[in-house]
Amino acid sequence: MPIISLLHDTHVLILMAERRTSNTLTRIFQSMGATVHTATSQNEAIGLYWRLFRAGIRPRVVVTSWSLTPQDSKEYKYLEMLGRQDIDGTALNLLVNIIDLDPTAFLVVYTQDPIQAHEILKRSEITATIFSRHEIDPIDFVVQIATHPGINTQRIDVQEINTEVHAAESRRRMTYRSSCEIPASEARVQYG
Repeated sequence: MPIISLLHDTHVLILMAERRTSNTLTRIFQSMGATVHTATSQNEAIGLYWRLFRAGIRPRVVVTSWSLTPQDSKEYKYLEMLGRQDIDGTALNLLVNIIDLDPTAFLVVYTQDPIQAHEILKRSEITATIFSRHEIDPIDFVVQIATHPGINTQRIDVQEINTEVHAAESRRRMTYRSSCEIPASEARVQYG
């Protein structure tokens, strides 16, 4: 099965402050045929979701990092002083807004702090699937989402999809790697 068609009818909303992770997830989801919408802040993501919703588009998958404000920042200290660090310093407000509009939305948190995400979501009675960025790499993460029964109803071999996506990413890296990544022995062969 070609991976390009696996998510052909799926809109994905990604909220990630970290641009590199967002770009990686976007590229992998798009390679599977998904239409991806990205945001770098909670307010931008809420506005984007509302615009999509009004246009009749309900993203089937919403992926977010959890902590959007670094805990060592002045902004976080300010939010902590106001007692809003859990609401405004995390993706919670976005998830609450989405659940209000679409209680069936598939919410996914891909975070470096899964324990905090789990605690706050449980306390807020929001259901989301939580993945630790320390335990699962972006490719395996996207494959798990793409093959989740709530997203894809096709009978597919998860391992086959995983192998195919890893191979595609490996080919892409070989094609687009910089000259500093090419070993000297290989460079002599390529460049004479």
